[in-house]
Amino acid sequence: MPDDRPEILIYPPIAFGIAMAASYGIYLVYPLSFALPFGPQIGVALCGCAVVVGASGAGMFRQIGTPISPHKAPRKLATGGIFRLTRNPMYLSLTAILYSCALMFSNVWAALMTPLLWGTLHWGVVLPEERFLTQKFGDEYRELLSSTRRWL
Repeated sequence: MPDDRPEILIYPPIAFGIAMAASYGIYLVYPLSFALPFGPQIGVALCGCAVVVGASGAGMFRQIGTPISPHKAPRKLATGGIFRLTRNPMYLSLTAILYSCALMFSNVWAALMTPLLWGTLHWGVVLPEERFLTQKFGDEYRELLSSTRRWL
């Protein structure tokens, strides 16, 4: 593990882009859809909430002077704002946006890609980051682990 950053499996926006592209690429070949009453409306609302959650997390990182990229060394722990509710608002946002697209466009493939994206982010990004942050920040991060949920 490098001294200044966690060894993550994949850059989160790339994982999101792959999941999004795959779900729509597969849909073009095998167009499976589902009918959910008010699905598009629920999807739009979920997407809006997800954007707010992700932007709140990014804004908090900027406010405390910590880089958003997991490829750069964190300077401080984010513990305020949205980080009181979830330790991973930006990853939660990416996952929710993918699922909201499944709802908005009745795309079964996007719905099926959502748990795959979640798993990739959880095991490939979140857990390595948690190990790194525990080493870097010690008891301060352990307190955050015990007081704030990982996802929701």
